[in-house]
Amino acid sequence: MLKLDAAAAAKMPAEYLAIDIGHRLVIVAIVFLVLQTLFTSLFYISRYLQKTLNGWECWFLMPVAYVFSTAVCACSILDVTHGGLGRPVEAVLLDDPEVLVTRLKINKAVEYIDWIAITASKLVILSLYLRIFILRPYRIMSYMTGSVVILNWLAELLLSSTVCKPFSAQWNPAIMRAHCGDLSAMYTYITVPSILTDVVMLVLPLSVVWKLQVSVATKIGLVATFLIGSAGLIAAVLRFSTFLRKGVVSATAPSGAVINFSLVVVETGTYLIAACMPHLRPLKRRLFPEQSFTRLLDSVFQTFSVKTSSKSATFGKVEKEGVVRTTSIRVLTRQTTFPDASLQTTSTARLSDDAEDVFDDQRSPILPSKMGDSVV
Repeated sequence: MLKLDAAAAAKMPAEYLAIDIGHRLVIVAIVFLVLQTLFTSLFYISRYLQKTLNGWECWFLMPVAYVFSTAVCACSILDVTHGGLGRPVEAVLLDDPEVLVTRLKINKAVEYIDWIAITASKLVILSLYLRIFILRPYRIMSYMTGSVVILNWLAELLLSSTVCKPFSAQWNPAIMRAHCGDLSAMYTYITVPSILTDVVMLVLPLSVVWKLQVSVATKIGLVATFLIGSAGLIAAVLRFSTFLRKGVVSATAPSGAVINFSLVVVETGTYLIAACMPHLRPLKRRLFPEQSFTRLLDSVFQTFSVKTSSKSATFGKVEKEGVVRTTSIRVLTRQTTFPDASLQTTSTARLSDDAEDVFDDQRSPILPSKMGDSVV
């Protein structure tokens, strides 16, 4: 059992022992618990409206991601109420050493839970890629990325289970002849492949979008959609930065423990929300049929083109007004008209019909509608 030297404890200021900031973690957990539930509900409503409520991502991956992300939030609250998280370790040990043991056990459980939540959320995003990518190289890359995500989870499971011998030494260092590896190094090494897969998941769809023969506004809308789907990368990098600071990872100080656990909650919740976001287009179209980010960008570009062409036409003292009008029409035509049929075929070959789910417009500008209408 962990003990604290009474003489050493007596030298600690009373103000330090009285610190209790666990409520900050409780607030973070409640906020993400609400957001996760909201976005998961919207995910299923949107898929139902689109009549695509099927597949592994709906009936297995998303439920797993939501359940385990919710479990992370619940564990964070339990860590405050039953593990004394947010209070100095010395104060917890003086009150009841068993409370600290409870905290360490909860932390160990979270090591397994959060990786399952993150893995499931990433696989939901990759499932979307497999729905919209037609070209073989992109599909192979999606499968390979998914395989790395799963292998990374298995490696974390193995390392987390074997980092201490015996296993109980992870919450009871007082065990005789116990040996534990470098926990900070383990977290650092296991996070690097996770961040790399996030980068691949970000670059993969952007390379496809860049090659599409569509307007700049449509490309920007698609890029924004996939950037939202990669928001988990930001949370992963922030958490990775804490692993490089061993003072925070050790979580002996109240602020360090709260920051560390808060980043765990934020990371798992952000991955889940990011997995839901690209699927919400049908619901958005139903609720706000007249609002379109892509059409807004188109109007901005058209206005800018008119102003630019008007200014350029005034140079050289053009005598005939018809020349100015012709110049403006030509500029607008280059910005807004759709390429010829051969380019339409090239665009359609890159994405499937299901790609309409991630477009901001009511109808995809690069794909025929499912009712047999023409692209135009």
